Amino acid sequence: MKKSYYFSIWACTIWGILVALNYSYFQGDKQNMDDTTVDFIQKLIIAILPALITGLLTFFIGKKSRINNLSNNIDELKNLIGSQEGTTLTKYVSDTFNSIKEDIGRQDRGSLSKQHDNLQNMLKKEIELIEKRNDSDTNRLLKFDNEQQNIDNAINQFILFQKSWYKQVNTITELQAENSKLNAIIKEKERENDAIREELKNTYQLEIKVCNEKIESLTQQNKLLSSKLEANRINHQNKFTNTNVKDEIISKNNFRTKDDDEIEL
Repeated sequence: MKKSYYFSIWACTIWGILVALNYSYFQGDKQNMDDTTVDFIQKLIIAILPALITGLLTFFIGKKSRINNLSNNIDELKNLIGSQEGTTLTKYVSDTFNSIKEDIGRQDRGSLSKQHDNLQNMLKKEIELIEKRNDSDTNRLLKFDNEQQNIDNAINQFILFQKSWYKQVNTITELQAENSKLNAIIKEKERENDAIREELKNTYQLEIKVCNEKIESLTQQNKLLSSKLEANRINHQNKFTNTNVKDEIISKNNFRTKDDDEIEL
């Protein structure tokens, strides 16, 4: 408040000086700058006087305003404290302090110093109790911190287990999908094998049938050849027998002829 008050006074003074100097400068410009040093001093005095008058007026007006503000504050303080007839403010404050002092010292065996000591002892006991409570609270907090750490470790382990379980479930799901795919491939291969087996069976039966037919044909041919061979053998044997008989007849005839010739001789 005080600093702003003096600042406003000096600001008004400097403002007045600047206005006066500005006015004198323009006046000197109109006279083509031919004034002497005396004229400059006169102009400077003329410029400073209004500024000083303005500053003094501002100072006294501000001082009057401060006095009015102080008077108003004192009146408000009197209204808050309460006015006592025939008593000054100092006397009223002193009486009030003594009354408070007497009220404080009216306890049994209790002067103000004694009460102060009692208050100190009570405060000391209270402080000791608070310190004990603080120690107990500290221990509980440490225990709670340990429990929190255990809970945090358990939560972290559960999170790790959950992640591992999720990973295992995903792996099992992938393996099941792969297994289903492989089962489908196996079933497809089994169908292909069944088709190949059926085709081989049909081919084998057809080949067996063809082979049996060939064997039957060869057997018939073999029987036919055997019959032909037997017939040829019988024919050959008969032919051989006939040849022998014929030779024997010829031989007998020749022998008879020879005997006849000998007889004729």
